[in-house]
Amino acid sequence: MKMKNCFYSVLAIMMATMLSVSFSSCGSDDGDDDKKPEPPTPTLTVSGVDALFAADASSMSQAQEMKIKTNSTWVITGKPDWLEITPMSGDGDATVKIWPNQPNNTSENKEATIVVQAGDKSVPKTITQRAGIEKDCYAQPSEVLSLINDVACNFTCGSNTKFFYVRAFVTSALSRYTDEELINSVKSENNRWDRTTYSEASFPACFGAQLDANSSYTIVTVSYSNSDKIGDVIKYEVKTKPTANQPLVEITNVSIGTKNNKPVYGLTVKKGQNGYCEKYYVWGAAGSTLSCIDVYPAIKCWYLNKEIKAEAISHATNINYYLDKILQSTTVGREYLHGPLSQEESISSDLAFSNDDKYLDVLAWGVDVDGKLSGYVANSSYTLNSSTSSPMKVQKRAMQAPSTRSGYRILQKP
Repeated sequence: MKMKNCFYSVLAIMMATMLSVSFSSCGSDDGDDDKKPEPPTPTLTVSGVDALFAADASSMSQAQEMKIKTNSTWVITGKPDWLEITPMSGDGDATVKIWPNQPNNTSENKEATIVVQAGDKSVPKTITQRAGIEKDCYAQPSEVLSLINDVACNFTCGSNTKFFYVRAFVTSALSRYTDEELINSVKSENNRWDRTTYSEASFPACFGAQLDANSSYTIVTVSYSNSDKIGDVIKYEVKTKPTANQPLVEITNVSIGTKNNKPVYGLTVKKGQNGYCEKYYVWGAAGSTLSCIDVYPAIKCWYLNKEIKAEAISHATNINYYLDKILQSTTVGREYLHGPLSQEESISSDLAFSNDDKYLDVLAWGVDVDGKLSGYVANSSYTLNSSTSSPMKVQKRAMQAPSTRSGYRILQKP
C-alpha cells in the first residue's frame, strides 16, 4: 500500500511540473524575448574633394584618397573604364584610392560621377581628368591613293594646327608601342611639317615608291597648336595594291606631229598583255620649265585622280599650277588629260608644241573593267633638242630623284 501511495505521489509531481512548463510557454503572446535587436540606422559621410587628374601619364601613379565613414556595409557604383577604384565595397570605415588607368589623349575632359551607397544613404562624387590635347589641332590623312609600292594622301589641318609630325609604321608593329612611346617615336625633326610653310590648308605627300606591294601601313600624325600645346594623335591605316591583275599600259613613240594644222605632241599607247586593261588615261605636260619633272608619279596621280573624279573626260589640267604652290616655284608649262580611251592607238594630243619647250612629261594610267585605276603607272620624261640645224627631237631622259626643295616632302619609309 505504501508503495502504491509513493507511485501516485511521484506521478502527481511530474504532472504538476509539466503543467507549469506548459503555462510558462503560453503565458506571453508577443514573443518579445525571441526578437533580434533592430540594426542601427545607417550613417554615411564621405570626405575628400571631388578628384581632378592631369591628362598625361603621370596621373596614373598619383592616386587620390576618398575616406568613407559609416556604420554599415557600402558599395561604389558608376565606375567608368578609364578609372581605377579600390576597394569597390566594404563594411564600416574605409579609405578608397582613385586614379586614371590611361592618359587622356582627347580634346575633351573625361568626367564621371561615382556614387557611394550605404543602406538608403548615398553620396555622389565627380571625378575629372583634364583634356590632354588642344581643340581643332590635327593633321588628318585623307583622299588616300594607293599604288603598288607607294601611297599618296592629303593632310588636312585643323584651324589651330601650327605644325605636326608624321611617320608611318607597319601596322602589325603598332601593338608594341604605348601611346606615350608612339608619340615620342613620331616626334623627330625629320618628321616635322610646319603648317605655316604652305599657302594651302592641305597638301599631298607620298612615300617615294618605297613601300612593299599588298601590305598594310599606318600613318601616325601628332599635331601641335598655335600655343605649342599637343593636339590630336591620329592613326590612319592604308594598304598598297597587289601586283597581280593590274591593268597595264605602255607609252611608246613619243614625237612631234600636227593636229588641225598646228604642231602638237603625239604618242602611241599599248595595253598590257595580261588583258586586265579596259580603258586608260594619258596626261602630258610641256614647257621651258616644269614643276612636275622629277616629282614622284604618286604625287601626279593624286592630282590626276581628283581631275578624273571631277571631270572624267579629256580636258586641260592645272597640276603644275598646284605643284607650284607646294614647290614655291614658277612654271610656264601647258598640260592636258586625255581619256578615258579604250583602243590601242597613236594619239595626236591636244598638248600644243612650242619652240621654247625644253621638257615633256607623259603619264599613262590603266583602268580595269570595274573602273578601278591601276596600281602601276607608266611615267616618262623627255628633253627636246632645239638645234637650228635639225628638226626638233624628243629624247627620253632618266628620271632623277626629287631634290629637296622648300615645301616638297616625302614620307619616310616605315
